[in-house]
Amino acid sequence: MKKNILSKIFAGVLVGAMALSFVGAAPADSLEGALLGSDSPAGENTVYVMTGADGAAEKLIATRSVIEALPEGKDKLPLCDSDGNTVERGGLEALLPVSMKISCRLDGKEISPEKLIGKSGRVTLRFDYENLCRTEAEVNGKTEEIYVPFAVMTGLMLDNSVFSNVEISSGKLLSDGSRTIALGLALPGMQENLGLDRDAVEIPDYVEVSADTENFSLPMTLTAVTGSFLDSEELDSFSGLDNLGSAAAQLNSAMEQLLGGSSELYTGLCTLLDKAGALSAGAGKLAEGLSELDANSAALNSGAGSVFGSLLSMADKQISAAGLSASALTPDNYAEVLSGLIASLDETAVYEAALGQVTAAVEAQRETVRAAVTEAVRAQVEAKVREAAQAQLRESVEAKVRENEPEIRAGVIDTVRGQVQAKVQEAARETVLSGVLEKLGLTREEYESKGALEKAVIDKAVDLKMNSAEVQEQISQKTEAQMQTGEVQAIIESQTEAYIQKLVEENMQSQEAQAGLEAAVKENTEAQMQTAQAQSAIEENTELQIKKLIADNMASEEVRSKLEAAAEGAQSLIELKAGLDGYAGFYYGLLTYTNGVSTAAAGARALNGGVPALMEGITALKDGAGELSDGLVKFKAQGIGPLTEVLSGELGGFGARLRACTEAAEDYLSGTPLESLNGQVNFIYRSEEIE
Repeated sequence: MKKNILSKIFAGVLVGAMALSFVGAAPADSLEGALLGSDSPAGENTVYVMTGADGAAEKLIATRSVIEALPEGKDKLPLCDSDGNTVERGGLEALLPVSMKISCRLDGKEISPEKLIGKSGRVTLRFDYENLCRTEAEVNGKTEEIYVPFAVMTGLMLDNSVFSNVEISSGKLLSDGSRTIALGLALPGMQENLGLDRDAVEIPDYVEVSADTENFSLPMTLTAVTGSFLDSEELDSFSGLDNLGSAAAQLNSAMEQLLGGSSELYTGLCTLLDKAGALSAGAGKLAEGLSELDANSAALNSGAGSVFGSLLSMADKQISAAGLSASALTPDNYAEVLSGLIASLDETAVYEAALGQVTAAVEAQRETVRAAVTEAVRAQVEAKVREAAQAQLRESVEAKVRENEPEIRAGVIDTVRGQVQAKVQEAARETVLSGVLEKLGLTREEYESKGALEKAVIDKAVDLKMNSAEVQEQISQKTEAQMQTGEVQAIIESQTEAYIQKLVEENMQSQEAQAGLEAAVKENTEAQMQTAQAQSAIEENTELQIKKLIADNMASEEVRSKLEAAAEGAQSLIELKAGLDGYAGFYYGLLTYTNGVSTAAAGARALNGGVPALMEGITALKDGAGELSDGLVKFKAQGIGPLTEVLSGELGGFGARLRACTEAAEDYLSGTPLESLNGQVNFIYRSEEIE
């Protein structure tokens, strides 16, 4: 029964996991956008906790509604608004629901996040959450300190080229082929709040993700914390748990009375049999005694009927607590109703029911999945349209630029001619200098060692020679000859083309060209998105994603646990029916017995010398009463006793603890600066990248 109650507690959180599972169709950064963007599903009242790679908080970012509710002041952690501006408000740090610690192991050994970058092996990332919020609550007449209940969900997006063979301790894994999304769930403090033995039921307070890694790197992780997963209206369905202890006590008391009555009946019949020898003289007295005994039969039948009714009522509550729906049980219909429930918990029937529920839940997300697929297709279409548009724009711009190619080429030729002529002049001057030095009988070394005045005279002679018509004509001829060489012509051609391409690139990057390009891309993308091919691709991929989500959820631990729970539930109902069958045998046997008493009383009244026959009847009554008494003793020891012990013990205060948790969640922000937000504040922790 505890397992069924806990299933209801987890139900709201598991719906969140299914709602996020369609992210597999979105771009790589969509998980961060979904939680940190302006259209965040976290709602208006949101606090973002920016942490280091080890999970330690470093900065807070809050939405406007949260900031406006805070008083003037300053915390240790800096507080910023959504635009990144530092805000001088305080008191928010003390309201953080949990602290988070991220630890890493590589091949079983502790390792720091920064040393893990680029490593390969079996890596384990552990997220430990400590509940920071406690309050006092009254539970079963005692004041206890309990944790404010928070549901913590951590998400990691793992590149399948870096990670493989991914496992998660408490959560689920989703994959779109290139990435694996790990979603983990923890409820820190709930184990202690509910007083549960970890050997029987363990509520996770950490998430552990393990995988084989090659060249490790990890983008940021996101952790959402909410205190609104417990519904006080839903928990009202368990209010009957607190009354089971008193009902069990009443049942035990009724059983004790029934045992006492059956024992007295047996003792009386033994006495009656001992005195049977005197009955011949007291037939009238015997008739009177049996009539009195017959008069008590109605009370005996009524007591047994009350016990039967109590057992059936408790069976109704057990069926309801298990989440099953059935008609109220009566002595006449209980066998048929329980047999029908047992048949409904057949594995195939449960699987078909689970498939129907999962399909309905996924189909409810169809438009969301279609929107994600549409954006993915749009990105692919836009990339192809942009590529074609850029090629078309380049072709158009280049054609315009090449209209001025003659002028461009002329400018390049002039530039190259100047460069060639400079080299020819330099060579000519060296030749003239050598000639002048030869006439003067000087070597180059002697020239270089001359003083400035003497060198100036020599240089003057060189300049006169260089300016002569003969030398200038030679320079001109050599320059023109060099200009006609293949090497220089290739340079001219290369520089002309390079300059044309430079002008093309400059024109491509102009504001006018880019505006035209973006307009064309937008128009053509929208046109392509309306084509039958694009629409068909969207529908096909949407259908594939829907089928994948259904298959993933049907293979999840949740569905497998439901099948196992169905088998356990069927066995419990079989045992319940067997117990009721046993009591029904006793009950209807009792009715037969009291009818026998009535018949015996009638016979006694008509007794006329029939004492021997009467003694035989009394003997039979005594034996039946003995068997009745023994059966009641056994039934109390093996049935009623253990049942009342369980109802008075383990389940006696469970409902009170659940209500205390719900009240703690509802009062979490009472008396704080955020009280005006009606408890609707969500916290999102974003860890630093490890790369």
